[in-house]
Amino acid sequence: MLGIVGVSTATGGIFGVGVMLAFAGVGYLMTIFRYSVVTLIIAFSLSARFEASLSQGLALMNGDLTRVNDYPIAFILLLRKLAPPAGLEPATR
Repeated sequence: MLGIVGVSTATGGIFGVGVMLAFAGVGYLMTIFRYSVVTLIIAFSLSARFEASLSQGLALMNGDLTRVNDYPIAFILLLRKLAPPAGLEPATR
């Protein structure tokens, strides 16, 4: 309750309260499904760089993703990323 009063006082409107409640809901769902907050922060901060790199790569390959096969190092990295880690099993609940 104190958070709602603080946000509405600081922003002077109901929009800040809605944003706070939305992120509280996201945090609650992350807790229920056991998602790491650190992973979300890293993904959020690196997403712009990833988008820029992806668009540069697609521009170099003229939008054809099958041309990754022409670059052996990129192909090996792609296969490694898609392969599950050895010895790790999915978490059970």
